Amino acid sequence: MVLIQLQNDIQWLTLLKFYSQKQGINIMAEIDVPGHALSWGVSYPALWPSKDCQQPLDVSNEFTFQVIDGILSDFSKIFKFKFIHLGGDEVNTSCWTDTSHISKW
Repeated sequence: MVLIQLQNDIQWLTLLKFYSQKQGINIMAEIDVPGHALSWGVSYPALWPSKDCQQPLDVSNEFTFQVIDGILSDFSKIFKFKFIHLGGDEVNTSCWTDTSHISKW
């Protein structure tokens, strides 16, 4: 089911990209990290700083950056625009301060 949804999303993005290019419009994708990625931890709990702190992502964990790199790599195959928006606003950093391994990092 998830694979089918992913394939549908990719087809939709491909069509959107094609249509927008015909109109002379560039689409800049946004991956809003580290603050709006709570859902990522459902599949990859290692992305969360702790059970009690699930947002923002654990920036002290190399795995977090491997996941983001993989997502950016996939996006670059769909969006040929040389820029991407990473968000970064609305990040509540109190979780990082309260989580010892991140505050030590």
